[in-house]
Amino acid sequence: MDTTKITEITHGGVKTLVKHSPKLLTAAGIAGFFTTVIFAVNAKPKADLLIDEAKALKADEEGIPQEERSSIKLTPFETFKAVTPAYWPTAVSFILSSAAVIGSDYISDKRQTALSAAYTIADMSLKEYQKKTIEKFGEKKAGEIEAAVTRKKLENTPVDDEVKRFASDNTSYTIFMAPMTGQIFSARIEDVKECFIRANHAINNCQEVMLNDLLYDFNTVAVNIANHGRGVSETDVGNIFYWEANGELIKYHFSAAKIPDTEIPCLEIILDTKPRCCYESNNYTIN
Repeated sequence: MDTTKITEITHGGVKTLVKHSPKLLTAAGIAGFFTTVIFAVNAKPKADLLIDEAKALKADEEGIPQEERSSIKLTPFETFKAVTPAYWPTAVSFILSSAAVIGSDYISDKRQTALSAAYTIADMSLKEYQKKTIEKFGEKKAGEIEAAVTRKKLENTPVDDEVKRFASDNTSYTIFMAPMTGQIFSARIEDVKECFIRANHAINNCQEVMLNDLLYDFNTVAVNIANHGRGVSETDVGNIFYWEANGELIKYHFSAAKIPDTEIPCLEIILDTKPRCCYESNNYTIN
C-alpha cells in the first residue's frame, strides 16, 4: 500500500472520528459510568480491610487496650485517607466519564451555535440579495430569475415518471417541491395552502412549529402514487428549524418552472418567513 493511500485512509478515519465525536464521547461516558460502578463494588472489600487497619493503627498510637478497640471510630478525614488507595481507580473512572459527557455536550453546543450563526448570516445575505435583485431588475425579472433557479433544481431532482403521468391525468393536482428539502410531491394547491393556515394557527395558539410539522402536514395532503408513497418525509433538518410560538406568521410564495423535457409545471414552495435555527430542546448536531 503506497503512502498516498495510507494518508487518505488516515485522513478519512480522522474525519469520521471528528464527525461522530459527540456520539463517541457520550458512549464512552456511559461505558465509563458502568465501569465506575464495577470499580466501586470491587473496591468495597479492600476499603473495609483498610479501615480495620487504620483503626488498629490508631489504637496502637493512642495505647487503647485490645478489648476496647471495637469501639474505635475514625474521623471523616481519617476514613477518607484510609480508603483512598482502594477507591482511586473509581474516582479516576468517574472523572474521565464525566469529562467525556461534558465534552460531548460542549461540542454539540459549539456546533449548534456555529450552525445558528452561519444560518443567520446566510439568511441575511439572501434577503439582501433578493432586495437588490428586485431594486435593479424589477419584480418581474426577479421572478424570472427565481424561476430559473427552480428549473435548475428540477434538473438535479428527477421527478418520477408515475408522478408526471398522475399530474398529466389529474388536472386538479399540482406537482410541488417542498421547502428546504426539495422533496417532490403531488397535491391540490388549496390543500397545500391549508397546511400553512394550520401552521399559522398553531403559532397564534402559543405552539412552536417545527419544519417537520409542516413536512408531515404536506404528506397528509399529498396523493399516494403507486408504490412510491406520498413523497414527503420528515428529516433531521426538520427537527432543527422551527417557527416560534406567537412569533411571525409563515409567509410563502410559489416559484413555477416546467419539469425538464415536459410541459408539466412544478411549484417550488419558497418560505418568505424563514424558520429559526436551532431548536434547543433537541440534542441534534450538524456534521
